[in-house]
Amino acid sequence: MHRTIFTVDTWVAGAFGVVLVAAPQLLFTLYGVQTDAAGEFLARLLGAFVLGQAPLLWWTRDHVATPQGLAITRAHGLIDTISTVLCAAACLRGILNPGGWVVVALFALFGTGRIYYGFIARPAMAPAP
Repeated sequence: MHRTIFTVDTWVAGAFGVVLVAAPQLLFTLYGVQTDAAGEFLARLLGAFVLGQAPLLWWTRDHVATPQGLAITRAHGLIDTISTVLCAAACLRGILNPGGWVVVALFALFGTGRIYYGFIARPAMAPAP
């Protein structure tokens, strides 16, 4: 299951990253966000970061039982938890339209799995090479 989280999130991060870099207005329209040129620049910058996470997640999927894999699992668990709170607050304040709850659900789903596997049911560590 832990490997599955990384595999699925690779494709989700890749898709969101490509759209944020190439066509942020598409997501702005989808989620009802109004912005200016500065907001579009920040969205593209965020897209570059998110797009860069896709290969990291892909390469980590087979190494979750290593100290590095555990560190990445924990870090992404914290990122997903904070992002869940921020996106939920944006939905509640009307910054995002009701479609924003899909993003909240994605962050909550990935975050729950990563917090569980990273802090609660840590995998047995693979022997050092």
